[in-house]
Amino acid sequence: MKTRLIPARFKGRCRVCGKEVLPGQNVYFAKHYGVRCEACGPHTDADAPLPSKRKASSDKKPSPSTPSGKKRRKAAPEASPDTGAMPGEKVAQRYADGVTRYEFGSVTEAVRDALDDYAQNDSSAEYLRRRQGYALSGKDRWGNNFTRSRFLRELSAPSKHLLDAVDLMRQRLVGEVAAPDAPRRRIRRGQEWGEELDADRWLVRDLSPWERSVRESQPRRTVTIGCNLSVNAGAQPNELLYRGAAALALADILTSRGVNVGVVLFYSARDVTSTVSRAVVRYTVKDPLMPLDVSAVAFAMCEIAFFRVVGALGSPRHFTGVLNESLGQAANLPVADRLSIDFLVDADVLGEQAAEGWLRGCLAGSESEVCYV
Repeated sequence: MKTRLIPARFKGRCRVCGKEVLPGQNVYFAKHYGVRCEACGPHTDADAPLPSKRKASSDKKPSPSTPSGKKRRKAAPEASPDTGAMPGEKVAQRYADGVTRYEFGSVTEAVRDALDDYAQNDSSAEYLRRRQGYALSGKDRWGNNFTRSRFLRELSAPSKHLLDAVDLMRQRLVGEVAAPDAPRRRIRRGQEWGEELDADRWLVRDLSPWERSVRESQPRRTVTIGCNLSVNAGAQPNELLYRGAAALALADILTSRGVNVGVVLFYSARDVTSTVSRAVVRYTVKDPLMPLDVSAVAFAMCEIAFFRVVGALGSPRHFTGVLNESLGQAANLPVADRLSIDFLVDADVLGEQAAEGWLRGCLAGSESEVCYV
């Protein structure tokens, strides 16, 4: 048994005292043995495994086919995840439209989850462990030759070519946008007090000879930009690079026009597992009221390695059923998910020319209208 002190990711209860454990609270965790609060201390050899593990052990019967009684078995589609979370807390939910959905509140949360070591059954966990290890070995072209350390480093300090792509997309179109250079102000005359004295009014003994500049608050609108990161296995890095760059350039341009902009990313795929025929995972990148920092989000939006490590390999951790070794096929976003955003650059926008065409189409119309491609 290996026990370690970690921050809890989900609500749960201590296996010893039953005290509620809240997300972020330090707990002792051991695989197959759940969590213990700090007051109860680390796990010991006297601890019993989780009920699902005890049941699995008692139901296991020797196989007459081999002397050791071992027999290769298919993973149970509905097996519980080997985590300290309460059963079902990390399982994606299937909705009435047949789509299985999961949501992350931030990119940081999604990355931590993707780099964890668990799944909804042993078969998926083993496959994801092996595949992710190679994807971050620095030798995998599918993972764009990233290592784990480089991946974590570029999350906050993206490569120059990513920022250059965003800047190029913005420069091509910024001249077509009538962005105000200064806040609008109105000069009010005939005031009892102000910044400047109106000489004509003062000479005629006007009792209100002052002028003052008044800033009129303009209504700030709020829009949400969505970017579907999904690409198929054979896609090249540039095909996703400019899709994300166009979405980020649009966010920057609208922000300069005084609009509150929110940014969300999506993973959308078909036939991911034997029980998940349609899946959507949503990642909140920027809240509308937060300032836009291009360098902080460029890696997540433009780098294909992020999608493949966090989306293609991270999302299946939440899906039940037998994992498809091809990890499914990229798909456009379902209608129900489109309704929650104002601008969407979808999975069928591939390459620089298509991304620029999408961006021009969005800027040509009113940002109050939904822009889909």
